[in-house]
Amino acid sequence: EADERWRQEQAVNGTLITWQAADGWLAALLAQRGYVADSAAAIRPLAPLPLLETTGPTIRLAQPEDEETLVALHLEEIRFHEAHTPYSRVVPAIEPAFRQRLARVWRGESIAEGAPLLLLAEQAGQVVGFTENWLSEIKGSWFPDGRYAYLNSVGVSEAARGRGIGRLLVAHTLYALAQYDIAGFYLYSALTNPISSHFWRK
Repeated sequence: EADERWRQEQAVNGTLITWQAADGWLAALLAQRGYVADSAAAIRPLAPLPLLETTGPTIRLAQPEDEETLVALHLEEIRFHEAHTPYSRVVPAIEPAFRQRLARVWRGESIAEGAPLLLLAEQAGQVVGFTENWLSEIKGSWFPDGRYAYLNSVGVSEAARGRGIGRLLVAHTLYALAQYDIAGFYLYSALTNPISSHFWRK
């Protein structure tokens, strides 16, 4: 009976399974079969938005002259993930794909047109962190249908971590995305990542 409910109610793709965290019975069943929790999806309502701090790094939109720094930060983030999450790998296609997304921004495309929204944290003239985000129309998923802002990436350089830069970046990102007539925000976080697994719980 449990197997039949599993097949009917859960999305199964190869050896990857998506289920609602509230389904404790299924988590126990999967653990018995050798599965381990890999990542968690989280949704945040549009309001209330966090308070914006008035001190700290400057948060601004990315510009074309930031491209090489952004690429370096993006690859640093992926390399960190690689050591902790089985589905993240630094492969040859990573950099060209990221540059293609950046090119849409440099051409003047907006997030409403499918380009990412990129915010940077700059401190003492150096870019030390960034977020990459876009809009998604969700239908028939595990949360209510509608337009949501997806937080694809939040990265802070290793030398600048532990100073609250990531928290500041996320707060400004939520404010920037909230203007686009969205129902809320969502993201995926790797449970085995020692930084993000703690960061997103706060």
